Amino acid sequence: MIRLTGAHLAAIARRRRIIDQMDGMTPIDLLGIPMRDYVDLRFHHADLAGSQIDGFIWDVGDGEDAYALYPTERLPLLDDPGLNRWREQGVDFVGTLVEETRRRGLEVFWNSRVAPVDPAQPSLGQPLADPARRNWLKDEHPDWVQRCWWWQGLYDLSSPGLREHKVAVLRDLLARYAFDGIQLDFSRHQPTLPIGRQWQHREDATAYVRGVREMTLEMEERTGRPILLAVKVPETVAGCAADGLDVAAWARELLVDIFVIGSRTLTVDVAGFRAVVAGTPIRIAATHDAHHSTDGYCSPSLEVFTGAFANFWAQGADFVTVFNWPTAPEEHYARLGSQGDVMSGTYDQHMRAMFLIGEPDAMVEHDATYVIERRGGFPWTDAGCFYCCNHDRPLPAELPNHGQPVDLPLYVWPDVQAETVAQALLRVILWAADPGDRIDVWLGGRRLRELDRDASVKDSQIYGDRPQPPAGSIPSYVEDAEQRLLQVTFELPAGDLIAGENRISIAAGARAPYRPASYGNGIVVEKVEADIRYR
Repeated sequence: MIRLTGAHLAAIARRRRIIDQMDGMTPIDLLGIPMRDYVDLRFHHADLAGSQIDGFIWDVGDGEDAYALYPTERLPLLDDPGLNRWREQGVDFVGTLVEETRRRGLEVFWNSRVAPVDPAQPSLGQPLADPARRNWLKDEHPDWVQRCWWWQGLYDLSSPGLREHKVAVLRDLLARYAFDGIQLDFSRHQPTLPIGRQWQHREDATAYVRGVREMTLEMEERTGRPILLAVKVPETVAGCAADGLDVAAWARELLVDIFVIGSRTLTVDVAGFRAVVAGTPIRIAATHDAHHSTDGYCSPSLEVFTGAFANFWAQGADFVTVFNWPTAPEEHYARLGSQGDVMSGTYDQHMRAMFLIGEPDAMVEHDATYVIERRGGFPWTDAGCFYCCNHDRPLPAELPNHGQPVDLPLYVWPDVQAETVAQALLRVILWAADPGDRIDVWLGGRRLRELDRDASVKDSQIYGDRPQPPAGSIPSYVEDAEQRLLQVTFELPAGDLIAGENRISIAAGARAPYRPASYGNGIVVEKVEADIRYR
């Protein structure tokens, strides 16, 4: 059993509210600008008064196993005009990020993508199909690669040589920079083990995590400062097993300090992980990816953010992390001559959330919207994987024509006190429904009273019979004037809500004459949202 020092245990227990995982390589046109301007942009939100950010996970190691951002004998430098401009100026990109994070009294982690797609050389901003993305390391070590959806294949942790190489790269990093910890990011990308046989190869993933842990503890002893190990893994213990990640073994051996669970989902199983880490000092964080968001809720309202993060905290998360959240408004990018980050246009609603979601007490009796999640939309994985796919989510759901209800789970983890609620509504959005169709809804067997229906609503993130865009396809979210949706609103008895899983049952009663629908012949439930407004 691994023994941790008192200083290490104190570092695990450090107070954290929000830790921001930052993809600092995008947009590409920011690389090479004056470093002072780059720092001001990247830390803009953290420098605002009242910020709840307590640390950063710097996700800048694009292709780190084959290319480096800093001089090392092991790897060639990552080649990009902007990065080269900084080097010519004597700027240490990674060193500056560490220094500026520490200067603000914040925690600083390095994010290591376990199986990333390959960066183009020499310019990072090239299309995914560009031949310049040939990875020399994969060419020299084809046994380190698994053929899959990515045309070069992804790294396969069942190869001992690959595991040793990855650990050595991280050792070089920690020898050069004073990071507080490393996050092994299994969400970038999938698969990381032989597809279809992930659980049979679970010990290979464990061997990798064990190798990194042994190395970080060795570096900790050498430097005299704690170096934590976080792992970003699927949102459920069963989902981890599906991808060959034996998180129970990692906890038993004390191989990790922090489980960061989820990615592009609003539904996480904190209780399952709490059982896994029982008797250990391991912390649990729930996370949210703004760019590769859960389907249908890219850049949602503040109330949706409040509902999601209130659920995280109410289940017992120790802190939260965010990924791909915008750091500054569009005009800040424009002043720097940048076209802007894909998320920069959504800065306002994300920043209002950022000043709320790190303090659970601040969300008590704050207006919230709880949603039932939708399937699919992640382009960076294989069909045989679990992580980030959301393939087990309940919506969209077709209503049978024979009138039998479909049961759907609605998670509301905070204990809603009816006497403090000013208004509670359940909103159901349907496709292929006629304004005259009868829609019946029950909460836990109690039929709800219909209040209103609206056939004029539009939602650019509902696509009906059109192909589903991949998560993060913000330019694809354009309102369709011809879109025909039906929104039906019901009175929601707040006092009947269970702290946890609630059963919402929906049925199609008497219908207008037959109209074909691509999902079949039925009406399709696209979204279900519970609005709680407090006095």
